[in-house]
Amino acid sequence: MKLKAALFFIINMMLIACNPLTVKSDYNPGTDFSKYKTFYWAKIRNGNLKPKSQRNPFLLERIKIMIEKTLAERGLKVVDNKKDADLMLAIYFDNKNKVNVAYVGYGYGPWYYGGPVVSEYKEGTMVIDFADRKKRELVWRGIASGIAHKDDYDEEDIKYIVNRILKQYPPERK
Repeated sequence: MKLKAALFFIINMMLIACNPLTVKSDYNPGTDFSKYKTFYWAKIRNGNLKPKSQRNPFLLERIKIMIEKTLAERGLKVVDNKKDADLMLAIYFDNKNKVNVAYVGYGYGPWYYGGPVVSEYKEGTMVIDFADRKKRELVWRGIASGIAHKDDYDEEDIKYIVNRILKQYPPERK
């Protein structure tokens, strides 16, 4: 029985180690991103990270600040008036419970043992959308997802995730 528990632990650790943050983006290929200089925050949805009463009220603000800092380094400035903005930005984030089922077998001949191993984990996802304010259409989307090792994120976690997503903005011209 101890061997089975040890195998279960090892498999779960391997699954977690093999699942880094997955980042991808897509964009409207006809968009000239060099014309965008300012942005305004659209209404932001928090997803169902936790019930509102338990959600960290500062998490959303930390994410916004990190995005603003990163975009400022690229020449984009946040504005207070929607009408002065070239882009509208929105962010969405969520943690969802997931289940992983794997079949494990070990031994030979009559000493062979095996069976399913079920593990639960949380998958976190963050989406950053850029929409052209005048055209009212999405021009760029960045998505990061991976195993969420906790429900609350500190500044270093947010910096890592936001930098990984925005590393792909603006897209390179082909």
